Amino acid sequence: MGSCMTSVPYPELTWDHIVEARREDVGLTPIEIEKAALALAHLRSVFGEDVSTLPELLLQFLTNRAPWTYQWIVWLSCCLHRLAPVDGYEKVVRRLRHRKEFCEALSVIEVADRAEAQQCREGS
Repeated sequence: MGSCMTSVPYPELTWDHIVEARREDVGLTPIEIEKAALALAHLRSVFGEDVSTLPELLLQFLTNRAPWTYQWIVWLSCCLHRLAPVDGYEKVVRRLRHRKEFCEALSVIEVADRAEAQQCREGS
């Protein structure tokens, strides 16, 4: 999945800058850009205003403007929305916010997402 380094400073970076930079990207449909903007707004509410405290891997995804990163941002936001009513959600979010625990918490979310998808397939 990539490096889980603890921090690279981005002192001038803000959520507004990230959102605006992504809105300017070409090659994506307006719907894809809007989905990403909504996902970014949700992630902003989850992680807080101070971009400089975000885990390195999350910053890499937020600042990488490759088209697949839009999908990843929307995926993470959707997973967090779906997991919100589940017991233990707050604990996972606390770990996501912690630089050293982000990768482990992200792996928990990935497993939960796969388990939910499998459950949906079996329930159909």
